[in-house]
Amino acid sequence: MNFFKNLTIGKKLLLGFSVIILVATITLGLSLRSLWQFNESVDFIVKTRTKAVMLSTRLSGNVAELRVQEKEAILLKSEQAFIRISDKIKEIRKEVDARFKGYESLGLSTEAEAIETAFISSYNEYNEILDQVLALSMAGRTEEAHVLSVSKGLNLSNTAMSYALQLTKLQEDALDRAKEDTDHLYSGMFDLLLILIFITILLGVIVSLAISRTIARSVKSLVLVTESIARGNLETEVNIWGRDEM
Repeated sequence: MNFFKNLTIGKKLLLGFSVIILVATITLGLSLRSLWQFNESVDFIVKTRTKAVMLSTRLSGNVAELRVQEKEAILLKSEQAFIRISDKIKEIRKEVDARFKGYESLGLSTEAEAIETAFISSYNEYNEILDQVLALSMAGRTEEAHVLSVSKGLNLSNTAMSYALQLTKLQEDALDRAKEDTDHLYSGMFDLLLILIFITILLGVIVSLAISRTIARSVKSLVLVTESIARGNLETEVNIWGRDEM
């Protein structure tokens, strides 16, 4: 306290201003840190969770497309049509492989890895049956191809799509949780910012009052002494309690 009393008015003002600037800088730093965390959370949702939902959803669509091509292959007779369907099936399989690589690069939970393994198993088994159906159809053994398609082919394709849908549901739940965490983070960031702003304003008011009080106290003492002298009391003394200009 004596240190503050012995400061000049200019230094008192500078000290008060420096304290306010320091607190404001800390407030800004914490706010930027919270904003960075919020941005990281949103970026994670966009690049990871949303993409995972999209990829797993398309996997079930790819299996459905293979099923459609399988049915068309049984009905078609011309070699040219079979070639067209075979090329389409190869294209779909490449898309599935590419999506798997993209899906795995996102980092999977243990539960997701288990479902993915089950999907791959049923998906590969279905493709083996699909190849057999295509071979039977091209050989003109349409009836056998149809029986194989509606029995093993149908069961395996439905199983693969079921696992793909489970992956989608799992990633949708993870996306919802990530959104909730982000909402909580945003709410906490907003509350922190309000608290820090309030503290900065409060500290500014306290520092301003402290400085103004020291100046006003000295001025009031001088006024009282001046009035006393004006009334003829020439022995009045001023109590000096600081070393500033006053």
